Amino acid sequence: RGGRAHSNFRGLPPAARDDLLRAMGDAMTEQQSTWNCGLYAVPNNHKKPFDDKQVRQALNMALDRKQGSEFLSKIAIVKTVGGLAFPGHPLAPSDEQLATLPGFGPDVAASRKQARALLNAAGVPDGYQFTLTNRNTDQPYKFVATWLIDQWRQIGLKVEQEVLPTPAFYAKLRSNPPLFDVSIDFNCQAIVNPTLDISKFISADKSDSNDGKYIDRKLDELFDAQLREPNHDRQRALIWEFEKQMNEQSWYITTLWWNRI
Repeated sequence: RGGRAHSNFRGLPPAARDDLLRAMGDAMTEQQSTWNCGLYAVPNNHKKPFDDKQVRQALNMALDRKQGSEFLSKIAIVKTVGGLAFPGHPLAPSDEQLATLPGFGPDVAASRKQARALLNAAGVPDGYQFTLTNRNTDQPYKFVATWLIDQWRQIGLKVEQEVLPTPAFYAKLRSNPPLFDVSIDFNCQAIVNPTLDISKFISADKSDSNDGKYIDRKLDELFDAQLREPNHDRQRALIWEFEKQMNEQSWYITTLWWNRI
């Protein structure tokens, strides 16, 4: 407003953007792009009932990502619906492919009905309560966590949010074995590279950033195969198989990719 520029690489929240555009009028324009940073929920597969794949799948299938993008992008620095690899990259799954995965399809009501059935099959009672551990940072952590809690409420789960200062949050997130029930986690890379994006999610004895501390040799094999595959189409197909395996096991649950304004 004083004719100077205050710049940073993290961008602005939507409300701050709106305020500046109103104040500056035609003197200012905006740009937006998907940020190479995604937020995830990671269930503690070492702890009941999250050791049951059905429970983890139910957490995934409860999410209405399209509606979440529509509303959260108005108040938080998240927007893009995507998988594990940077959305829109030639090696990433297409929107049409993602729509075939449980939790990404257009019929949210049917997905949530199936999620309730999975919880019932796993012996999880209606009203089951657990804690979502989160970082004490508004953008976008608290916004996304609040949305997750509401999504899971709609399949009969009661979730309390545990908000921790950053050092305590990191200590609990990276504990071995994990100490949380379900935690917010993230994956941010310095460059756009789908191989880097998915490297977080291989087995814990191969990835220091696997905070679920699970072992999944199929993910390891697919990662190694795509890493060494010189043919673009075959590499893309292997990354898609990696995506499907993660969705099947739901070791990690994707939310939304960040949005740089």
